[in-house]
Amino acid sequence: MADNGRGRDEDTFDPETPLDLAERLASDETRSRLDATLNALAHRRRRDALYCLAERDPETVSGLARELAARQTGVSVDEMSSEGVDRIETDLYHVHLPKLSEAGIVEYDDRSGAISYSWPPETVETLLDVCRTIELDD
Repeated sequence: MADNGRGRDEDTFDPETPLDLAERLASDETRSRLDATLNALAHRRRRDALYCLAERDPETVSGLARELAARQTGVSVDEMSSEGVDRIETDLYHVHLPKLSEAGIVEYDDRSGAISYSWPPETVETLLDVCRTIELDD
């Protein structure tokens, strides 16, 4: 058997076909997207934001901040002080929404403040359901 110059016999060397490469790249892309999604879901505030969006979509950044503040403090949305809501809104705008958007889970328009799911909701909702079940069991 002839050596192919790479330390392998030509009869046993199996180069990657274009189809094999396409499948591997698709798998890598899927894994990369899953990694980004799981990273985005790693923070409690982002999961809470997505729980709210799952209940009513579309939402605004301001409305989402009020809902999150109310859930966090245990008071109604109408009773929330603007100070607590403003801090959460700033946190959403500068930290959490960009992370969720980067992962392709939400889209938001910083001019109008509208937020909506942008990646397949079934995938995100399945992961959120698992998270919600685990968090409620605590």
